[in-house]
Amino acid sequence: MLFITFDMMDDRYAIAAADIVEIVPLVNTKKIPDTPDYVRGIINFRGQPIPVVDINQYSGHGECQRSLSTRILLVRYVKLGNIRIIGLIAEHVTETVKCSYDEFTESGINSETSAFQTKVARIGGKFIQLIDTSRIFPEELDMRLFAA
Repeated sequence: MLFITFDMMDDRYAIAAADIVEIVPLVNTKKIPDTPDYVRGIINFRGQPIPVVDINQYSGHGECQRSLSTRILLVRYVKLGNIRIIGLIAEHVTETVKCSYDEFTESGINSETSAFQTKVARIGGKFIQLIDTSRIFPEELDMRLFAA
């Protein structure tokens, strides 16, 4: 299985490539008033408005830095049977990892709601944490991003 990796501070994270619709350059977003700072706004993707979230800022690590390797990951976001697309701004999106899903094991930290407390794998001597895109946001934010 193929995973797309990116950095948050000194840590490496992965999202299954099957969950990613497309990876696009960091483009300007249209800010929507009365949204949290980590909701950068919306972009137009094939005629559809797509909400964009700064994954670093959302997780408390400060705003993503603009660089050539900062990208918007357009991911399938499944909630209550609905498939939506959401953009995640991430830094250092330059590598893929090919491994079995079974190589990721429980982190030993139990959190039923956080996408960041899921499975980890030790690949190339470094831990990579898997992000579960279906659990990435709490229901309150889901309602704000996908009101209709």
